[in-house]
Parts: sequence; C-alpha cells; structure tokens
Amino acid sequence: MPDFTPTIILDAKWKRFYLFGRIFLILLFLATIIFLTLNIVFPNTKFYFNFRNYSSSKNTISAPRYENEMPAKNGVTNEKEPIIFNATAFGSFSKVSIALKPAPNSDQNFSGIISVLHSYRAFLYAEDAPIGWRDGSLLRANKEYYLVSEKKLRKFSSFEDISPSGFSLEQFHPVSETIIQQFPAGENIDAKKIKEKLPEGLIIKIEKNYYQLSGEELVPFVSQRAYLSRFRPEDALEKTAEIFQKYKISKKRIGFLDGTVLSYGESVYVAEGNNLRPIDSPETFLAKGYIWEDVIPLTGEEFGIYARGQLYTYKQPHPNGTVFEDKNNGRFFLIDNGKRKEILPEVLYQFKFIRPIPTETAIWGECELKNNRCAIEWNGEEKDSSAEYQFTYYPSAPETIGEIKIKFIRDINSKNWLNFLKETKQKFLNKYGK
Repeated sequence: MPDFTPTIILDAKWKRFYLFGRIFLILLFLATIIFLTLNIVFPNTKFYFNFRNYSSSKNTISAPRYENEMPAKNGVTNEKEPIIFNATAFGSFSKVSIALKPAPNSDQNFSGIISVLHSYRAFLYAEDAPIGWRDGSLLRANKEYYLVSEKKLRKFSSFEDISPSGFSLEQFHPVSETIIQQFPAGENIDAKKIKEKLPEGLIIKIEKNYYQLSGEELVPFVSQRAYLSRFRPEDALEKTAEIFQKYKISKKRIGFLDGTVLSYGESVYVAEGNNLRPIDSPETFLAKGYIWEDVIPLTGEEFGIYARGQLYTYKQPHPNGTVFEDKNNGRFFLIDNGKRKEILPEVLYQFKFIRPIPTETAIWGECELKNNRCAIEWNGEEKDSSAEYQFTYYPSAPETIGEIKIKFIRDINSKNWLNFLKETKQKFLNKYGK
C-alpha cells in the first residue's frame, strides 16, 4: 500500500496504532471481498409465507393448499389434511431447511414429517383418466369406422355408405378394439343421411383451407400450420365451395394446439385456449423445459386471433396443453385443468406437433420436525432443468401454522463451484447466444 504521509513522523506509540490500523483495513477489505464472492458463487435462496396475508405479493412460497387443491388460507391442518406448498429455486443446492412458526398467540410445538420432491409442479398433479382423441378425428377398429364428436365415439353405419360422400379408407386412423372400449360411445351416424347433414365436428377441406363443422357454421383454421398442429392432412374431408350454400363461414378462428410455443416480435408465448400467455424471461423459458427450437414465429394474421393472457412466470405451473414425457417409464401425460392425463400410445400421434418435455421426479427425502424446523440434504444428481420443488407437511396432530420459511443452501465445495460456472455460462448464452 502506498504511503501518503512520508513527511509525518510519528512517535513509537502512534506508529504502532497506525500499523495495526492499516493491517485491520487490509483484513477488512479482504474479508469483504471473500464474503461477497462466497455469496455470489455459493448463494443461499430464501422463501417465506405468512398465512395472515395469504394473497400478499411478499409471499414467495406458492399456494399452500390441501390435497384436494383447496387453499389452506388459515394454515389449519391435522393428521388427515396435509398441507402442500411449492417453491421455485434456480440452481443446484446441497440441502434445504424448513421452519414452521405457530400462529399468533400460540406457543404450539409442531410435530410431523415434511417430504420434498424436485419436479415440475404440473407433473405432480393428480393423475386423471387418459385423454381421448380430439373432436374431428376419424378412427377405425377392424371393420368399424368412427368419428369423434363432442368427445364421444360415433360409429358410422357402414363404410360402403359413406365412401360416396368422399371418405377414403386412408382417412381413418387404425386403432385397437380394446382402446375403443375405454372411451364413451355416442349416437351412431346414419351414413345415408350424411349428404343431408354432415356430422358435428367433421373436418372439411375446401381448396387449400381447412374448417371444422360447428352447428350450421364452418369454423376456419387461421392457417394451415394451425390445422397441422391438431390434425393430419388426411383427416379432412374434401369438399367444393358449393358447401357454402348450406353452411356459412364462422367469424371465429381456430388457432394452434394448446401448449404450442409461439413468438411474435421479440416476445415468446404459450398458446392456451383463446389466449397467448407471454413468458416473462429467458430464465423462465428454460426452467420450464422449453428449448428455442420449439418456438414457432407467428404471422400477423395468426397473432391477431388471440387475446393477451396472464403473464407466465417461473412461479406458475405449466399451462393447459403441456405434454410431459416421464423418463422413468416412457409414459406421456397432458396437463388439462389441474390434472395429469395419460396420452395412450394409440392417441399419441395427435401430439406429434408438440415436443414433450422430458422429466422425472427426484425424491429429495423427508425430515422430522424438531423445535419446529428440520433439514434435508441432497447428494444425488440433478434429474432435469426444473427449478420447482414441492413440499408436503404431514402433521401428527391438529395444528395452525402462522408462517413457513424455506432456505435452500449451497455448500462450499468443488461441485457447486462447477455448477456456478455452468450457470454463469448459461445466463450469458440466454442473453447473447439465442
């Protein structure tokens, strides 16, 4: 360190103070640098929830709820009603600690087990009945032919009677009789009356345009790409423009399949119903398992049929239409209104347009509360890019929780140092390498 006071002469006593002061400042500077470096390279991440202010924006733990998905607004629980809550923490961690605080005016000492799963929240939804084919699908099992209409399988009286209307054998996707029996049957279609009235949900192709019959209207697909996101080219029954004399064109438009990742301008969206949900950041995009090759740029006409939906942040579960692939068993699942529905192999062809998000559930483990807190260490390998964790508290007696605190901890070691370098590189690529 340069000496800025060469002309000042100190006596022995003050010279010692001056020397110790310089050493102290140097050590303080080095300690500050080390402290900041450790907090940057090995950061801990904290989360909090206060049940007295359930809807507060200051709560960083997501949606404490019961197993039936009802909000646990008062923090009341018992041995028959575990509480489930989620946190989203980017990066790799060595352990997680959880602390529960009793409600005000209570000195309750909690006792119970907390389990932790590392997986996408939507992938942990309760499994529901398998998803069927979408309306307009043409199927055949042996020598019986079906149209999916209003979510039911409607059987044609005979193929010989419908072939004069323009149907060909290649339009009917072959499936097994076993799977046909798993889905509800609708009213049979009298093939001889098709010329008088086409069945509901039928897909029509007129020149290069595609439509779906809805009542007395033909609802156009906004583009050929939107049609192909839902159906095969051969699913459509070709007709001439004379059909417009009988059915009018709807003002509505059919867009891309739910779950399709789309872009317009500088923004990236996920299609969900009539809305486009904007993704708030590249970090959210990647943390949710998407890849940039998934993104389909929209034309102005395609973009114009949608309304702007709710902002899609990393705190929120995957939207309707998301397809997951379970890497443990090769099964595929569709997210549909808070449920996880299997896509059976004979239905999977209808989801080829969307790349499934590969995932699996890592069981971090469980811990028993002592003095209202516990911790779980993680020594395994990270399974996927998910930043989402799900906690379930199984109390051993009736309790009322006031606050929840979670802390994800990174130990200081070579593994976490390498993870930090990897994450830094990924952040740079997210910003400059797309």
